Amino acid sequence: MTLFHEFFDATAYRVPARISLRHRERELTYEEVRQFSERLAGTLANCGVRRGDRVVAYLQNRPEVVKTALACSRLGAVFVPANPLLRGRQLTYLLQDSGASVLVLSANALANFAEIVAICPALRTLIVCESQGVIPSTDIPAMTFDDALRGTAALPTSPAIDRDPAAILYTSGSTGRPKGVVVSHRNLVSGAQCVASYLGNVPEDRLLAALPLS
Repeated sequence: MTLFHEFFDATAYRVPARISLRHRERELTYEEVRQFSERLAGTLANCGVRRGDRVVAYLQNRPEVVKTALACSRLGAVFVPANPLLRGRQLTYLLQDSGASVLVLSANALANFAEIVAICPALRTLIVCESQGVIPSTDIPAMTFDDALRGTAALPTSPAIDRDPAAILYTSGSTGRPKGVVVSHRNLVSGAQCVASYLGNVPEDRLLAALPLS
């Protein structure tokens, strides 16, 4: 288990029916998250996402963020979580600096920041959550997150290796422009193992994500 999604899948194969995520009143099992992330990866592959491409998630903490992170790992793409409190100019900088080719965001955010699309030439796909099937007109292709989860492309073995970037985490930018910190698959997996070990986490524990995942 050297890649981020392999670390997750090992548990999904061992205890598929165990609850993996709880968000408001909804619960998702490990197997459900695994399958959803595979389908999303298939859709991203059909949109041209390849190893090393950047995928930005501009969302509050919610299952879609986790599915996107795992989908990126399956393709060798790089997951970039954006703080949902970023303003338009800050989000534009992050998209341009990271060279993001895909942006996952809410319908409300797209309505507020639709003009950003025109000044981020690397962007080629938008995936919109909570759209109720209606997406504001944009200059590049857009789809709902529900449609993205219907991907059926067969996925080859991830082309990534453990030293490849798995994520880019941006600093707050309080003393200058935000800087992207590259985190490898090895960083993520070993970090999770170390933290779980010194906290003494067991399968019955519940962990609350109170801070933005960015």
